Amino acid sequence: MITDALDIECKEYIKNSNKILEDISRKMKNGEILCPDCLSRVKIQGFYDRKVKLSEFESVKVMIIQTRCVNRLCRKTHAILPSFLIPKKKYEKSIVLEAVHNIENYCGGADESTVWRWKNQLKK
Repeated sequence: MITDALDIECKEYIKNSNKILEDISRKMKNGEILCPDCLSRVKIQGFYDRKVKLSEFESVKVMIIQTRCVNRLCRKTHAILPSFLIPKKKYEKSIVLEAVHNIENYCGGADESTVWRWKNQLKK
């Protein structure tokens, strides 16, 4: 997973997806985005949609860029996640962090057991 290449908010990401794709392509050509496993260059392999919960009642689909390492010995694929996402979580990062830090007063969309699981996972 490549998580530090896109420092952006969700609504801005959706609104400017074409510009973001151009920026990512430029960064790849300049060697600014590398394979986290072998530090070789990566290229765009494809895209997929990911559903993101912004609140209890609102969710959106965002385009995730998938890359592949060009090193023949590695060839691993990596998703480029925007900063508002946490790997393997469907809720926006700000919601997860708010719930974990205010667990006693949290009244959002996730149930209590989910929030406790987030808290334990984020400790690691």
